[in-house]
Amino acid sequence: MRTVHDYVTLEREYLNSKLSIRELAKKHNIKSYSTLASYARSHGWYDRRDRIKERTKEKVIERVSEQVAEAETDELMQFRADALAVARAAIYKYAQQIQDPMFTISTAELVKVVNVGLLILGEPTSRTEERRLELSGSIGELPPEFLRRLVEASRPGQALAGRTSAALPALVAGAREN
Repeated sequence: MRTVHDYVTLEREYLNSKLSIRELAKKHNIKSYSTLASYARSHGWYDRRDRIKERTKEKVIERVSEQVAEAETDELMQFRADALAVARAAIYKYAQQIQDPMFTISTAELVKVVNVGLLILGEPTSRTEERRLELSGSIGELPPEFLRRLVEASRPGQALAGRTSAALPALVAGAREN
């Protein structure tokens, strides 16, 4: 007489445990584990168990990552609050001691403290200025002297000696006044 097994229950137990097919067969008094293994293979138990393990691993990693990120955010917020408190205290100390002849905080130190405070608040601690001159048309049409003066004027710290920028177009043949 042939024994009928509840494969739905066996599958559920296999997928939700760490038991091997051999251990599962032994637990349920199945004499031939190879029959159960053959059934499991033909019905995709192994692949489904691997997918379940992979999804579980991904969820665990995601949860741990969220917890770590939350802890780091809390730590960063606390550090930011503490750093702002220190910067604020240094500024107040500077304001109090500025009248004192035994003044202990230099202006350079105050600038550093203010920059740290700005940095903590996400504000820029320095600013740069950029100047650009764009020309349209062919450079070949411009006189060489004009180009030389233009290059000299574009160098940092240089200016056109005795000329304003309005005087530049007068060097170009055929230029008209605005």
